Amino acid sequence: MKHFDCQVWLTVSLTYSIAEILRSLTYEAMNNKGIVPKDITTMDTSFVLHMLRQHLQHKRYLIVLDDVWDTRMWEEIRLAFPENECGSRIVFTTRNFKVATSLSSSHRVILPKTLQYDQAWELFCNMVFRGSSWRSCPREVEDLARASVNKCGGLPLAIVCLAGLMYSKEYSVIEWIRVLNSINGKLTYELDTPVLYILMLSFHELPFRLKNCFLYCSAFPGLYKIKRKRIVRLWVAEGFVEEREGMTAEEVAEEYLNELVYRSMLQVTKTDDGGKLKECCMHDIMREMGISISKKQNFFITCEGREERLTAAARRLSIIEVSDNIETGSARKFYLRSLLVFSTDARTLNLLAALRFRLLRVLDLYGAPVESLPNAVCNLFNLKYLSIRQTNVNVLPKHLGRLQKLQTLDLQYSKVKKLPSLTELHDLRHLFIIHSVDRFGRSVGMQTLGKIWALKDLQTLKGIVSNNKIIQQVQNLKMLRSFVILEVKKSDGAALCASIEKMRFLNNLQVQAMEGEGLELESLAFPPSQLQKLFLIGHLQRLPRWFSFLNNLKVLRLRSSWLNEDPLRSLQSLPALVCLELYKAYEGKELWCEAHGFRSLRTLRLIELSQLNQITIEVGAMGSLRELQLSRCRELNTLPQGIEWITTLEKLYFEVSEELLQRMQPNGDEYIKISHISTVDLILRDDVI
Repeated sequence: MKHFDCQVWLTVSLTYSIAEILRSLTYEAMNNKGIVPKDITTMDTSFVLHMLRQHLQHKRYLIVLDDVWDTRMWEEIRLAFPENECGSRIVFTTRNFKVATSLSSSHRVILPKTLQYDQAWELFCNMVFRGSSWRSCPREVEDLARASVNKCGGLPLAIVCLAGLMYSKEYSVIEWIRVLNSINGKLTYELDTPVLYILMLSFHELPFRLKNCFLYCSAFPGLYKIKRKRIVRLWVAEGFVEEREGMTAEEVAEEYLNELVYRSMLQVTKTDDGGKLKECCMHDIMREMGISISKKQNFFITCEGREERLTAAARRLSIIEVSDNIETGSARKFYLRSLLVFSTDARTLNLLAALRFRLLRVLDLYGAPVESLPNAVCNLFNLKYLSIRQTNVNVLPKHLGRLQKLQTLDLQYSKVKKLPSLTELHDLRHLFIIHSVDRFGRSVGMQTLGKIWALKDLQTLKGIVSNNKIIQQVQNLKMLRSFVILEVKKSDGAALCASIEKMRFLNNLQVQAMEGEGLELESLAFPPSQLQKLFLIGHLQRLPRWFSFLNNLKVLRLRSSWLNEDPLRSLQSLPALVCLELYKAYEGKELWCEAHGFRSLRTLRLIELSQLNQITIEVGAMGSLRELQLSRCRELNTLPQGIEWITTLEKLYFEVSEELLQRMQPNGDEYIKISHISTVDLILRDDVI
């Protein structure tokens, strides 16, 4: 992989959109360089294609398009990939042999082989016994387990599903014998039967609390990247989550999500900087099963462009692609509980107008082609979840306070600039009001009306614009878990610290100073003990002393801090820190990490440290580091001293001078220091191009 300047792996959904494919390819190709335009989601498709072609023009690129279903997609995007004679490669995977032969200009079609029995057994054991007390398959059930694996026919998906099913079972020989006997009695060697039977068995073996959660995920488009926090809030709004003493419903729902992943019912597609699941998706075969079950049970109807009849018994509707052939029957018969809209087709509005929503609990219009919300929304008295994220809605109905059961209000990246009074929304738990991000990467929020302190169940508050009154009020929001406050004045620092001290459950904090002002946070005597993520934007005279108490902090980002003292010396003893980002955060010339410093750190990003010219890493420091990014540090013309001792390092991204670039080539004198790193991206700095 290190021989290619650009590598992208993209899975193509069965219900793909050319615009979405091009945007995803462009994002993945350009994101590593930090040059993705912020308005890429609204750009014209032809412009995105041209931009991707220009980016790849002089690069050796490797593009993998996974799970391609037809050739039309390739015909529409092929112009994005220049034939530049740089040794670039494009790889397709498909389940359709005709598609494979049509796409291959050189007739180089590789047919994958099924796993050999020993490989299949190893895969099964690695998945089932990872971290378990059994460590290996008990002799009492080994023959049964081997027979089940053998009947999977070497198909990886069948083996993974079988492993996920058995992993979920108690380590009880009796329970294993029951399940394995059931499997062995039904499986045959026909190609698709092992997969389909094990999938159905995996679903039926789910605890009742997880079945609805699994089916709900099938309402998302094929291979859609489902964000963890979004699906968790949806499950809670739907009432799928049981109460547990000492835990919020959202925390219980996250356990549900992790259990579905452990059972291989969902696949992790992205983790956050702290190593936690951030996005997941559902395998398309798993999803087809979920859609089929949902339809039979009237749990969900999914519109994907095919001729579809919406029955009056349907309680939930997912609109992915609108068809002219869709039949809505008599609009008066519909009493939907949930509506999720993924289609950006303007015809969606016509379909919405034909349906009744009086009993609606969930209205998710994320990215939908809507420009206004009717006042009738305020009559949806059962509504618990309302999202107009990334829509063109610019005004909210003024009587939104009537929605007294509302738990989630998501206005992020909509056109709304002013909030009505939310004081009466006593059940509100999650409020997202970041309006946009400016060209300098600063978040733009909203001001609130009314008494924000009355929302005492609020767990998430993101994007509130600071003023003296707000800072005084938020001290009453003692249930907050995630808090983003913007435009903070230096003079309000002490009052803000006093409020933060009372948020004892807080685990995610972002404070952004007003432009031209600094942050004064020194007076925070007792920071929240559960704080795991901290993002500070604004000038700091020095690192606050309370940083040394952040024993659970996993992710720290400092931007525009302009520190004079080396921050590594103060931060290197934080025991849980796994990600550190310093962006315009330090004005000194040297950074030094002592032996045994940053024991847990996995990711280090140093960006625009304008005076930095030397980094020293002592032997034994950063013993867990996986990724190192050095961007736009114009005075840094040498490799970090000691980088050769970090044997765990897997990825290095370094914007370098022309001289250093030559010295780091395979025949250069610095190459030996980075030869152990599997992925090295060396980019010539723009100040020397």
